[in-house]
Amino acid sequence: MPFERDRPLLQQECAGDPWKVFAACILLTQTQRKQVDEVWDKVMLYWPSPEIMAEASLAEVAGVLTSNGLSWVKAYRLIRMSHEYLSWDGEDDPTTIFGVGEYGRDAYAIFVSGALEFEPRDKELAAFLESLPYRCVNDTDGDGDCPNCGPGRRPQTVDFIPICKRRYIPDGQ
Repeated sequence: MPFERDRPLLQQECAGDPWKVFAACILLTQTQRKQVDEVWDKVMLYWPSPEIMAEASLAEVAGVLTSNGLSWVKAYRLIRMSHEYLSWDGEDDPTTIFGVGEYGRDAYAIFVSGALEFEPRDKELAAFLESLPYRCVNDTDGDGDCPNCGPGRRPQTVDFIPICKRRYIPDGQ
């Protein structure tokens, strides 16, 4: 199924900023994007960095998140995640940070590390990756023909070892 959206994923808008990607994932967990959109700008206005969020009042953050659902839980996760993020070295698995689970790790891999050759379990992240223009590195003329991959498919694997390497081809290349 092609990834068709009228706007980018929230994590995509935060690309390159791990803390914002993690914050977006915390807010999006068990919540529709529309609800997160109602509070995202205000959260980023009041608490624009992990340093500021780590010192935030739980009641104030929960108050802003009231329309988001699970406001006290998410406020606590944002504050504690921010506190732990400040001591994270960026090398360890991001799931060692409180509140960052598999969803946050996968979003980090895509939108911060640029890892595009894996299968995230989240349906929105998976649809995003499926929508990217991939091409086998052995396809030198760009026609999609490769003896191992075939046209328009993501890398095929045998025992999780890629037969051919595909890479993301940015628009216009």
